Amino acid sequence: MDEADRGQRSAVLLDIENHLYGGVRDKDVAISLPDLTRLIAEHMERVAAREHPLGYKYAAISLMPDDTDKKIRSRQKDVWTVIRTLADMGFTVAVMQQGDDAADTALYEFGMQLKNNPDITAYFIGTGDGAGPLHRLVCELKEAGKNVHVVAYDNKPLTMKIAEETSEQITTSLIAPHLHMSSEVLEEQRELKKEQRNAKETPETETKIKKEPAPPSQKALYRTAIESLNNIHSNGTTPSLHQERLLCAISILDVAIRVSRRKEFSFGFLMEVLAKDFRMVYRDADEAELKTIIYALLKSTDIFEKSRQYRLNLKSDFVKKTKRAELLEVAALFT
Repeated sequence: MDEADRGQRSAVLLDIENHLYGGVRDKDVAISLPDLTRLIAEHMERVAAREHPLGYKYAAISLMPDDTDKKIRSRQKDVWTVIRTLADMGFTVAVMQQGDDAADTALYEFGMQLKNNPDITAYFIGTGDGAGPLHRLVCELKEAGKNVHVVAYDNKPLTMKIAEETSEQITTSLIAPHLHMSSEVLEEQRELKKEQRNAKETPETETKIKKEPAPPSQKALYRTAIESLNNIHSNGTTPSLHQERLLCAISILDVAIRVSRRKEFSFGFLMEVLAKDFRMVYRDADEAELKTIIYALLKSTDIFEKSRQYRLNLKSDFVKKTKRAELLEVAALFT
């Protein structure tokens, strides 16, 4: 750690309500409320700890009335489960009565209490809309010389996009790709436990055919490649075959989209590009693999933004990681 970094800390301010709403409504996130809460909080901790050691962790939630959406209502009845999960993880949780921006206002007050603390130099704010009190907080922290990283769900708020483009102190990222991958992993673990339980219940007298463990699915292999790239700072690992194929696909799509000058494009357009150019490099690639690659990039990375169709995210953190991975591969050729 540099001498200038000694004593510096990160602070997490989590509007858990907004991220839970995003996860509950997301068809690609099929996990329990406690698991969803834990994964959101762990992601915020991990992102913050990459900058500086964690100093403070705050979260806020409203005591919400029943929602007309049955799926949401069932989770609102478990609001104390959310509070308990966060408290067990060391968060200070503000529980607010329902009202306009109630949770955001509590987080704003937490942030303002820390603003003049010289040790807290980086703030990591989990929010859905990036408006109201939290937008004011981001502006005030920036004016105080602090660095602010805003973690949105699956779409960066316009106010935060503008702030990021006009100030190097403000950065943004999305949490949905992480939750999509985590949900897939938990689902696969549940299926494995189910198979193991069924195997134990098989009568001893039955003839058992010893089965070899099933090889990882293509989806799992590409998910692992994405996870490896997300942790590219841990050197010394040899890129897997699927990581190399993924890097190739990303490079091809990036060039094709920029050359086409399209602002938005469909899933079919992405398939056409890979069918033409990716297969020139990997002739064994079939249509199923091309779909797997595209779905993995759409669901588990921040490369694309979703509007009516898809558009390239010019501030993609994942693209930066793939560029670094490519540079490491080139450097390895000369060592």
